[in-house]
Parts: sequence; structure tokens; C-alpha cells
Amino acid sequence: MAKPTVLLIGTLTHSKKEWEEYSSKYNLKEFPNGTREEFLSNCRQGEYDDVLGLYRSNASVTLTGPFNEELVSVLPKSLKYICHNGAGYDNIDVDACTQRGIKISSTPIAVDNATADVGIFLMLGALRHATIPLAAIRAGQWRGKTHIGHDPEGKVLGILGMGGIGRVSWWSGFHLRREDG
Repeated sequence: MAKPTVLLIGTLTHSKKEWEEYSSKYNLKEFPNGTREEFLSNCRQGEYDDVLGLYRSNASVTLTGPFNEELVSVLPKSLKYICHNGAGYDNIDVDACTQRGIKISSTPIAVDNATADVGIFLMLGALRHATIPLAAIRAGQWRGKTHIGHDPEGKVLGILGMGGIGRVSWWSGFHLRREDG
């Protein structure tokens, strides 16, 4: 029995070795760089006609553009799975994929901690007016024209929606308060 074929769109940074090890179980194809027009052309010319699944990330959007109705309509008939390494489906037309019988996965919790950290960082930066002195330092000045910032101690943080990022933000904020308090 022939090995299934999978397609990698874009490049891998941290797991190239693991990708290559899949060659024992799968035929590996790659679209590491190019344009949307080239990808569409490859699909129309049948280059991926044996592909069962494909892997893409938010970064690969710079190569193919969004997986909108136009792109989904030229994907190979053999395609059953799109593995999307990114939170959300902003770059994938779920309805078009569903109509084609293509299942989509995403990684909704993969970046919760990092996103929560950035949220906490931005809130603290806003309270402390951090951007003004940072910009002044980059311009070769010492402080810049800033006002005294606000202390986060004793402040109440309201989080609308307690999805993964909201839960992690609350937990990060709780630990910041408990450790500093």
C-alpha cells in the first residue's frame, strides 16, 4: 500500500528534524516559498493531487494568502485535512472547507501564555507610561517628557471573557500581585 502524502506550506523553525522523520510513514511535499499565484498554479496543474493532509501556520499566509473560497476551490480533491498551526480561523474559510469535506484543526491554546504575558506587559506599560521614556532613550535622551505613571498595586483588573487567554492573564496578574504584595 502506498504511503499517504502530506504537504508543508512554509518552513519549520523548531521541528525540521521531526518533519523529515515523517518520511518513513508519509510522502513529504513542500511549498517553502513562492507566491499565492504560484501555489494556485501548482494546485491547478495537479502537483498536489495526491495530498491527503497539509500543514500551514499563520506565517504561511505570506505565501498563499488566506485560504478563502478561491484557494479552497483549487485544493486537490484528495485533501481531507488542514492542520493549521495558529489560534483561530481568521485565515481559513471554514464554510468553504466544510462544503468540500475538509477537516480543519488549529492550536487554540498554544499561544495563550505568550499572549497573556504580552497583555500584562501592555497593561503595566500603559500604567507606568513606559513608552515615553523608552522612546526618549532610543532618541539619545534620558527621560523624555513623561508624567509620573500609576502603580498597579491595588488596581482591579476586569477581564471580559474567560477563554484561555483570559484565564492565563488572570492567573499571571494574581501571581504578580501575590508575589509583590
